[in-house]
Amino acid sequence: MLWQGQGIEVLEQSASLHGVMVNCEKAHHLFAQGDLNTTLYRLVSGSAVLQLRQQDTTVNALDLQPGQWVGQAILAGEENLGFGLLCTSSCLFESVDWSLIDKAKLDEVAVHFEPLHHRLHTIRLVLQTFLRSYPNVSAEFLQELIQSAHFSYLKENQTLFEPGDSAQVMYFLLSGKIDVYAGDKDSLRRVGEIFHGEAFGEMSLFSNQVRTVRLVATRSCALISLDRQQFDRLSVEFPWLSTYIVSSLIDRIKKQSEKNSRKVKPVNRLVLECGRDGAHDTAKQLKSILWQSAFGVFSEEEVCRKFAYRQISDINHATLIDHLDAREQDNAINLYFSSLDADDWTKICLERADEVWLLAEESHGVQNLLAWLSKFSQMFSWQKQRKHLVLIHPRVAHISATSQWLDVLGIRQHFHLQQDSRLDVERLSRYLTDQSLGLVLGGGGARGFAQIGIFKAMQEAGVNVDWVGGTSMGSIMGGWIALGWNSEQIIVAIRRFFVSVNPLGDYTLPMISLSKSQRLDKLLHEGFGDIQIEELPLPFFCVSSDMSTAEERDHERGVLWRAIRASVSIPGVIAPVIDGGHYLVDGGLFNNLPCDLMRQRNRGPIAAIDVSPEEDYLTQLSEVPSPWQLLVNKLLGREQPKVPSILHTLLRSSMLASAQRQKANREMVDYFIQPRIENVGMLDFRQAQRIIQIGYQEGLAYLQQGHMASLVSQAS
Repeated sequence: MLWQGQGIEVLEQSASLHGVMVNCEKAHHLFAQGDLNTTLYRLVSGSAVLQLRQQDTTVNALDLQPGQWVGQAILAGEENLGFGLLCTSSCLFESVDWSLIDKAKLDEVAVHFEPLHHRLHTIRLVLQTFLRSYPNVSAEFLQELIQSAHFSYLKENQTLFEPGDSAQVMYFLLSGKIDVYAGDKDSLRRVGEIFHGEAFGEMSLFSNQVRTVRLVATRSCALISLDRQQFDRLSVEFPWLSTYIVSSLIDRIKKQSEKNSRKVKPVNRLVLECGRDGAHDTAKQLKSILWQSAFGVFSEEEVCRKFAYRQISDINHATLIDHLDAREQDNAINLYFSSLDADDWTKICLERADEVWLLAEESHGVQNLLAWLSKFSQMFSWQKQRKHLVLIHPRVAHISATSQWLDVLGIRQHFHLQQDSRLDVERLSRYLTDQSLGLVLGGGGARGFAQIGIFKAMQEAGVNVDWVGGTSMGSIMGGWIALGWNSEQIIVAIRRFFVSVNPLGDYTLPMISLSKSQRLDKLLHEGFGDIQIEELPLPFFCVSSDMSTAEERDHERGVLWRAIRASVSIPGVIAPVIDGGHYLVDGGLFNNLPCDLMRQRNRGPIAAIDVSPEEDYLTQLSEVPSPWQLLVNKLLGREQPKVPSILHTLLRSSMLASAQRQKANREMVDYFIQPRIENVGMLDFRQAQRIIQIGYQEGLAYLQQGHMASLVSQAS
């Protein structure tokens, strides 16, 4: 029977010394949810139910039988009862005040009520799940569901079902997360995730087919399930249930078909201090920023305070998990903070985290960090979690040897942070809360200078850029932004490398390209130096096209200027770059506005600036005139027909292949800017000042219309 066992002797002894009899009439509440938690009760005679209220909905959660005690352990900051008690007949209770129980025995009594609290916690998850997904659901339905459904729990790495298993049951995930695997037994691959609040298994239930996937708990999970008979009975009584299930199924199919779904997914992130002063100070600043936010923030000190300052190892594991579960339900993003010294708390956090963000100090060395982390490396969760590295430097202007950190730790995504920089810590908080702004800059030749005008307007408004990605000319502009340069520094560079000298002016016999491209090599090397992409203060990527394999190439590591040089290599105009035996040319062939690549990296908002020519290139001519006709027209002063030059044809052709993808990419961004740039060719570098000013005015107008207002308020 629930809530019998350990602690009962303490209660019986307290009742014999301090017990007071209390009568309660039928249909009356002995206490209501929200009342002060001052007293324990034992039902002596009669019948009663424990009730839970969520929003405006109240359900009967559990029946109380004579002889059973009911109470709520006192946690710091939780002085009110989380449930109510309704008498279903005239009842007699024996009551004991919490204050009269021997303080040395309080933990013993609290353990006595843990099964009761765990059951109530799970039923509360049912209410939260359905009221969140279907706000108009009735209390009658929830009551029937609680009485009909089967409650179950999964441990971390426990399998729920395998391909070929019978499919007579559908599920609702109340807490935790489940990974979905498909394929042959020996070659399973992860194809999806199920988050708390989602229904699953209904397709096989309806079709009477066997299971086709394997489901494994990523962390501890609470579920309820309905078999076909229970589902049919509830559907007859509550017809909306079938509609809800079908709509959930459609949503899942849509989510699977939309590769870059924008839907917010619940995520737990662990910020793990892997150092001393620098890492600790950064974590402390982060928490001070995030405590004031609308996100879940968990630390060992704060959680222990809830349990009367007990050590994590002294808190009942099930009770602790219920407490964390309940708090996680209120937030799409939950942030746990721990350090390598706090083994018990760190292991709890790792069991619950989807991602681990390592705060490491560059000066401590990667091998030392690897040794420190070895004690967690055998945990199932550690082996599956996505890892992010945050390298803390005395100065971000002198970053080096990042590739060694990435290779040794096997980490793909990393960030650099300057110690004692409030701005960098604020940027890190945006990364952690999916509020970081990704800026995507498209190709378009000289028209790309307008992007810096828009960037200038954004800077003046207080909009911070956190990620940068670009193609062709957008990769050059984006590379300077990722270096941490402001708009004025970039404008100076544009004048130096594009206006004072024509970067493509070293023409040659066009056997491979119109330009030798040696001058461009020299200018890009001067403009960016020998810095590696992975050592930029801001995360950066650019795109080129692999002519050897007809594939897109994404550059996020390696020498920056070489990657940019590949991205701007317009076929026929600029010589290709050879990399590992592959010919790399302009990224615009495959992806001129790589918003999709930014979406894969950045879960925050994305702004895209498209400077490609928008106008159609039409003609009234029935055939292309011969070169001799054009020469005669020129000699006689006649008006020349509008025909593209060889250079214009090559430039425009370089973007045609990705035109449809470019249009699709526009749809996935939060902010899209396409400045009107008239009478500017793609190689009109000498018009740089005018083009920048056009971009600046367009940026001001865009911001004045209220776009990016939320970003401005964050930054200001």
